[in-house]
Amino acid sequence: MPKAKKIAAGPVDDLEPALEPEWIDILTCQWKVLEKAIELLQELQELIPCPTPAEVAEMRTGARPISRHAYLIAQLQVYICDLEDVASDLKLELEYAFDPHGARTLPNFFNALARAVSERITPPHPLAATGEL
Repeated sequence: MPKAKKIAAGPVDDLEPALEPEWIDILTCQWKVLEKAIELLQELQELIPCPTPAEVAEMRTGARPISRHAYLIAQLQVYICDLEDVASDLKLELEYAFDPHGARTLPNFFNALARAVSERITPPHPLAATGEL
């Protein structure tokens, strides 16, 4: 379990407002939720009958159709890997106190920031509340 460093709630510099400690608590809790979800998906994956490596090779070449079990195992693996990536990134951010100094080197940082800002300032469509959209 990551522990937020003491600087996590402090300002990056004199002009930067401090992070709220409850935000760090919420993010730490959500990291734990991700870790539990990964564990549960792995447990489910272990319950599903697994094809042999030879059967996987036959499925890959089209000599054998992809079974529902094989498909579910593969899809669960994709979900597990995606969640592991998110959990790992969140854990690192918690450990390094969300320090923005390396942000310019992160792929898609500014695209993600622009989208998040846009979604906050774009008013919802009037029909969205009625369910007619």
